[in-house]
Amino acid sequence: MRANGALRAGAYDGTQGQSFTIVRQSGDGSMGIRAKYHDRVLNLSSSGQASAVAYAGSQSQSFTIVDQPDGSTLIRNKYNNRCLALHPDGRVTGETEGSSPFQCLTIIQQGDGSQGIRSFVYYLVADSLAEAESRTAAFCRRVLAAVPQPAGWKAAGVAAPLVVPFYERLLVAPGRSWPESP
Repeated sequence: MRANGALRAGAYDGTQGQSFTIVRQSGDGSMGIRAKYHDRVLNLSSSGQASAVAYAGSQSQSFTIVDQPDGSTLIRNKYNNRCLALHPDGRVTGETEGSSPFQCLTIIQQGDGSQGIRSFVYYLVADSLAEAESRTAAFCRRVLAAVPQPAGWKAAGVAAPLVVPFYERLLVAPGRSWPESP
């Protein structure tokens, strides 16, 4: 959430646009998500459009925060039931609950006293299986070093599955017609 109202998901970079204050709102018991350093709040319309706007006390600015069984957090609009989704391509949308993994979020306490909203889902892209396994191992080591809950744990083994067989099955699936190669 930027001072100009821009709303975009992206890798955490410690900027002010990634610092929020989540506050209990009076009256309906909902939560508001406000930019800590800019005069903007999260707004999630019934059509699924997410935006950063000036506070107006409207229903599209009222949320419930729901802990999920998998450890993630769901941020749902209290009135239109759209859920905040942070997409890997940077889009921020409101979706029907359960319609995508991009609704699985985590709320992090940050050093400046604000909260950060991060994706709970991670994707790894690499040019080879060896590189994918190496990156996966490095990621697991960073998580184990940084997250207090598994303190003292060690990664006994790490693997990145090769998904080629999945796509090969799609190519030969009955009823599929693919264009001929040139």
